[in-house]
Amino acid sequence: MKTRKQLREILDDIEATVPEAKRRHADDIEFLAEIRSMVQLAILSAGSEDKDWVIAQVDALLMSHGIPVTVWSTQ
Repeated sequence: MKTRKQLREILDDIEATVPEAKRRHADDIEFLAEIRSMVQLAILSAGSEDKDWVIAQVDALLMSHGIPVTVWSTQ
């Protein structure tokens, strides 16, 4: 499992990727698939003691970009 610092770095990478991925993918399905895979990796990287924290951070990050928070839990 990753440390909180490592998890923060993963979340920062997702944050930086969102605008770039929006430009790269004209199709929302491809864009959401890319973001979903990154988010799922972040959640899977968290230990049980950090999982709720990561989920809260992911939800806030997605909402700040207007992305439905359910994107990471679908499929």
